[in-house]
Amino acid sequence: MSGNNSNKNNENKKTRAIIISAVAGVVVIGICAGLAIWMNGNYRGGKDVTVAAAYDYEDGGYLTLGDYNGLEINVGVTDDDVDAEIESILETEETYEQKLGKPISGDNVNIDYTAFADGQAIDDYSDKDDIVTVGEEDYYAEFDSALLEMTTGEIKNVDVSFPADYDDEIVAGKTVNFELKLNYICGNVIPTQLTDEFVTKYSEGECTSVAGFNEYIKNTLYQDNVDSIEDTVWQTAVENVNVDKYHRGEVNTAFEEEKNNYKNISELIGTTYEGILEEFDMTEDDVEEIAEEVALERMTAKTIAAKENLVMDEETYKNLLTEYMQDDDTDLTSMTFEEIEESYRETYSGEPREGMFVEFIKKYVSNNANVTGMR
Repeated sequence: MSGNNSNKNNENKKTRAIIISAVAGVVVIGICAGLAIWMNGNYRGGKDVTVAAAYDYEDGGYLTLGDYNGLEINVGVTDDDVDAEIESILETEETYEQKLGKPISGDNVNIDYTAFADGQAIDDYSDKDDIVTVGEEDYYAEFDSALLEMTTGEIKNVDVSFPADYDDEIVAGKTVNFELKLNYICGNVIPTQLTDEFVTKYSEGECTSVAGFNEYIKNTLYQDNVDSIEDTVWQTAVENVNVDKYHRGEVNTAFEEEKNNYKNISELIGTTYEGILEEFDMTEDDVEEIAEEVALERMTAKTIAAKENLVMDEETYKNLLTEYMQDDDTDLTSMTFEEIEESYRETYSGEPREGMFVEFIKKYVSNNANVTGMR
């Protein structure tokens, strides 16, 4: 088994949990917000939203800005940072003893699966050395049913039917045949040893010895810190805000956008709203908190714009959206700007001007930060 595959599976689960959390926040409001939630004193305020433009929510009594100009950000990396990162890497790259036999519900198992539709293999729906937990429907309920009947080494064909309105036309409305192989049942964890072979594989050849691994990790962490300066500064600015109440319209708008976006994702995972909450041990209080975070970012951005007399002109908007979608690996080669806007709406279920306005203010705050530790 590959430790990288184990790590990838863990990260996929974490990412999916975060995504699903957002979905749940949206759906809760869509279902029951009208009476219960908006009676809470934290949601006093108007319904109308100023889109992609300055609005002083501080003047309206909603929030009080904290420091956002000249924020101190240190991108340096300490030896303790390096030690903690290496410890985390070794933990997430752990492998398992390989047990043989028939799995039961709750077992972690290593599987290969290849998808076929219309006689063609579908790479995006295929994988090798993936770790799933039997009974938790990590992918498809049909996988769990099949695995409970299989013995290690066995290969079984499993049919999964996708709805006609599924958001991927490659499989929408089709019955996809998966060739599923149960490689082994995961036994006790085998701790990862820091060897030249391991660091070479982990770094994809950039580092070939244990002796140089600390420096490799230090450089990697430093570059990560530099690449995330804008997000780090913005997060600090938002955390410095003191909220008195949330604007009803901002929260409503954010929830509607997220609801439409994550409905598609929940269909991709193949579960229901109730199933999402149960799988990730979430409550409606948790999902309400997600909504507040989205609304707060927009309220903060619009208030800073009002204080600093900032206006996002048309050229800035177009440049920001084009850059944003390119970073999202969208192929813009033959797209008009209107098509780029529509691509954003389809991907994020929100208005691109609103999203880019937050990006516009993030860049302003980042450009005014005091960054130390640069090499």
